[in-house]
Amino acid sequence: MRRRPRLALWLLLALPAPAAAQPGGGPADAAPPAGSAVADPGPAAAPAPLAVVDGVVESVDLAAHRVTIDAGGTPVTLALDRNTLVYLPTGLSTVFELRRGELVRAGRNEKAVAFWVQVRSAPDRGGKDHPAVTAPVNEPEPGK
Repeated sequence: MRRRPRLALWLLLALPAPAAAQPGGGPADAAPPAGSAVADPGPAAAPAPLAVVDGVVESVDLAAHRVTIDAGGTPVTLALDRNTLVYLPTGLSTVFELRRGELVRAGRNEKAVAFWVQVRSAPDRGGKDHPAVTAPVNEPEPGK
């Protein structure tokens, strides 16, 4: 009769492994003794979803990396970082383009860091926060 070492190895590996012993001598899957102080860890915590904030930009502080949004009468201050995406109606931009008075929607994490800010409407560019840009008028000098 021929010996088959590979077959024996496969059969050996296919056997269920014995239960690991705990320091107390019992198997690892045994129930803890009554009255023990072992806490149930419960299910693994899932990452928190992004919260969405809708409102009007009250202020933008680029030096402190913060934007304050008036969300229905409640000011919400969000931190800005180099990864914060800003979506304008014309396309992707940066936090340097955020202006007071813009209607925005922002996604933030549990630490109040804005992941993205979507500008939904631009403010009136002729308002006090955005002076109208006027071209210099080339008037003829008197007497010429």
